[in-house]
Amino acid sequence: MESKGVPYEEKFPELYYQTQHDPRQRTRKKPMEVLILGMPRTGTMSITAALRKLGYEGIYHMTAMIKNPPDAFMWVDAIRGETAKGPKFTRKEWDQLLGDVQCAVDLPAVGLLPALIATYPEAKVLVCERDIDKWWASMSATIVQSRASLFNILLWLLDTEFFRPFITLQMNMAPFMFGPKGIEEQNAKAVYREKYAEVRRLVPEGRRLEWKLEEGWKPLCRFLGKEVPDEPFPRVNEGAEFLERSNLMRRLAWERVARKFWPLAIAGGIVVFGIYGTRFF
Repeated sequence: MESKGVPYEEKFPELYYQTQHDPRQRTRKKPMEVLILGMPRTGTMSITAALRKLGYEGIYHMTAMIKNPPDAFMWVDAIRGETAKGPKFTRKEWDQLLGDVQCAVDLPAVGLLPALIATYPEAKVLVCERDIDKWWASMSATIVQSRASLFNILLWLLDTEFFRPFITLQMNMAPFMFGPKGIEEQNAKAVYREKYAEVRRLVPEGRRLEWKLEEGWKPLCRFLGKEVPDEPFPRVNEGAEFLERSNLMRRLAWERVARKFWPLAIAGGIVVFGIYGTRFF
C-alpha cells in the first residue's frame, strides 16, 4: 500500500521495521546536545527533520519509541520515579533509555523535560511554541481524536508486542502530564502554559532559545552553532499525516493479531466440528 505515491514502508518505516531491543542494555555513546520543549502538535516532526538536516543522528521523537516498543515500559518506569511510585531515574537510567540520543523532542521526552534538563546540564534547550488556540485546534483534531477507545483496549489485550507497550505508556503519560482533569480544553491550555513557564524558570536565557517554526533556519543555526542549509526549512506531519499514521498503526496491529490467533480459531473450529458436526451427517 502507499500514500500519495509513496509506499507506506518508506513513509512510516517505524511501523514496518520495528525492533525489540532492551533499552537497559544501552550506554551513552554521544553527548546529549539539544532538549526541545515543544508540546505535541507544535511542529515536532518538522523540528526532527530540521535537526537531521543539521547533522544530528540520534533524535528521540515519539516515532523512535514506536520503532522500539520495549522503550515504552522504561518510560513508564521513569514516570513512576517522578511520582514516587518507583525508583527515581539517575543519569545511569537516562543514559540507558537515551543512550543513542543527541536530541530529545516530542513525547514522551517532553513530559519529563525538567528531569532531563537537570540530568543533562550540558544540553541546550530549544523552546518552540505556537499560538495556543491553534495548538488546541490541532490537538483536538489529532491526539484527542485518536485517544483510547474500545478497539485500542482490545489491541492492548491482544497485540502484546506493540500496542500493549504503546497504550500502557499513553495511559501513564496522560494523567502524569494533564492530571485528573485530563485532556480537555481549559485544563490542557493551563498545562501548556505551565510547561513553558516551568522550563523558562529552570533554564537561564543563555542556555535556551525562544523560537518558532516561522523563524526558520537562521536563529536556530546560530543557537546551535551550525551552518545554515541552502534549502527551505522542512514542514512535515500535518494533521492528516498524523491521523494516517494512527490509522495505519491500528490496521497493522489487527493484522498481527489475526496472524497470531487464526491457527487457534481454526483449531477451535475443528474441535467444535468434531464434537457437534457429526450430529448433522
